[in-house]
Amino acid sequence: GCLLLILSGGGSQDLCSRKGHGGGYTIAGAGGYSKRKKRLAGLWSIGRSAEMGYSIGVDFGSLSARAMAVDVSSGRILKESVYGYPHGIMKDSLPTGRKLEPGTALQDPRDYLDAWQFLIQDMFKGRELRADQVVGIGIDFTQCTVMPVDREGTPLCMHRSFRNDPHSYVKLWMHHRAQKEADDITREAGLRQERFLKYYGSKVSSELLFPKILEILRQSPDIYRAADQFVEGADWMTWQITGSRMRSKSIATVAALWQEEEGYPSDDFLRALHPQMSDVKQKLRGKLVKPGTCIGGISQKMSEKTGLPAGTPVACGLGDSHSAFAGSGLCGEGAMLMVIGTSGCDILISRNQVPVEGFCGICPDSAIPGYYGYEAGQACMGDHFQWFMENCLPSVCHEEAASRNISVFQWMDEKAGRLKPGSSGVIAIDWWNGCRSVLMDSDLGGCLFGMTLQTRPEEIYRALMEGIAFGKRMIIEQMERAGVRCRLLYATGGVAKKNPLIMQIMADVLNREIKVPAIANGSCMGSAMFGAVAAGRRGGGYDTIEEAVNAMGPPVGKTYIPGQSASVVYDALFEMYREMYLYLGKDSSMLKRLAAMRGKEK
Repeated sequence: GCLLLILSGGGSQDLCSRKGHGGGYTIAGAGGYSKRKKRLAGLWSIGRSAEMGYSIGVDFGSLSARAMAVDVSSGRILKESVYGYPHGIMKDSLPTGRKLEPGTALQDPRDYLDAWQFLIQDMFKGRELRADQVVGIGIDFTQCTVMPVDREGTPLCMHRSFRNDPHSYVKLWMHHRAQKEADDITREAGLRQERFLKYYGSKVSSELLFPKILEILRQSPDIYRAADQFVEGADWMTWQITGSRMRSKSIATVAALWQEEEGYPSDDFLRALHPQMSDVKQKLRGKLVKPGTCIGGISQKMSEKTGLPAGTPVACGLGDSHSAFAGSGLCGEGAMLMVIGTSGCDILISRNQVPVEGFCGICPDSAIPGYYGYEAGQACMGDHFQWFMENCLPSVCHEEAASRNISVFQWMDEKAGRLKPGSSGVIAIDWWNGCRSVLMDSDLGGCLFGMTLQTRPEEIYRALMEGIAFGKRMIIEQMERAGVRCRLLYATGGVAKKNPLIMQIMADVLNREIKVPAIANGSCMGSAMFGAVAAGRRGGGYDTIEEAVNAMGPPVGKTYIPGQSASVVYDALFEMYREMYLYLGKDSSMLKRLAAMRGKEK
């Protein structure tokens, strides 16, 4: 309790974030280094036995799942565990050997069940934690991650007769084969002036639910007919562990075009897309509930498999970025979180609903109950750094890094960090996995401009970082032009935690202070918070997510302060970036024509 009081001092009531206490290092001349604050931030994460009980958050990511046990009284992380999916992301072929088309991204739901059982069992190994002290469970998933299931909830890919059909498997968020369906939905919605369209950026993304369902209906009508329901990964997982079927508003409002006033799109609209879509709402049935709602308790079957007491409260599932929002310590007006990892997702919450073109969802109760969540993002971040290191560096770079016993990433960070903004004359457009926001077009490809025979690898590497920051500035400026103000900016995720160089570049490009919470996995923490809310105060948890955030939210680990001289240079570079962004993304069809040729044999 004493530690909690110290860490929560000076926070903003309006932002409900317990922030303002600084904590850890301060970057770019913002006041040096506080040993006392670093010591307190370290104590916050020391693992030891829970005093008042703990909750468990489980984050199902793209390549692995993670679990975190968190003391509900203070937010201390007691134990963590990770499980890599054996099947990973299926892009090239199915387990049966069937080849897949370019743009496909599938998963095997067996991996989720195996991950769940392993992670929960691992929480209780070594007798550090007692199962009877668990107050609640929270789960989050990537989104839109959808699968067709039968009446009992068994995914169709587990049926022998369907296992060689790609459409029977989980379609991951990054599955972009449904781009044509997304374009058709956008066009039809525009012609009919469907109200939902303006709250999805005036353009439906291929990452959402209905394009993926329409793709299944067109490409594999047998799978569509056999599907009793189409279920998001988060809703399916909570169904499996509790036996209770409910749908999370955190998922439906973003991925399924659901709106508070009208619900799902109208029957007439759905029939206009395809005559057989008339029954799709029946395949999306189920009560919609807000984040933090207890949907049931751990079933006896799952109790026997994991050691969790039967009846342990389970919160409805969330999107991983939604969970990370609360898990980073945010829950108030104008707060924005940038999740920077393999890809990037941005969430800002506001009491007001205002259309913003190019945002894939403006949705009620998606991240924090009572607020609209404004969502945008970048489809490729850490992924294209990995691509660059593996495919574009000469062998001498790898050899020199190895000779110094450091990773090639560290070596490149050192060299790129010595460069001055704009000194290379190179600009990158950050569409290496398509443009999620503001243009919402998965067919666009990344670009590099200004290279010469003198251009060095570290200059390209830095340009890729700057391109991400420029893309983020496009997103924030688009939102603020619509009248939605960003009052506080936080960043989380693997890249945000591990790469100070890109975070400083981002602060300089945005000309905004960026805070990074002292936690490696905000999604796990947020799910643990919502698990505590599912338990309620009487069950040893909290009645609202605001209470959980105030008690369990992490301190700030690092604060990045923009350098004014760098920001001036980046203002000029950004205008060049914007010019190319608009020309290549809107005025020219060149990148679309190249995309049509991609993957075709000669």
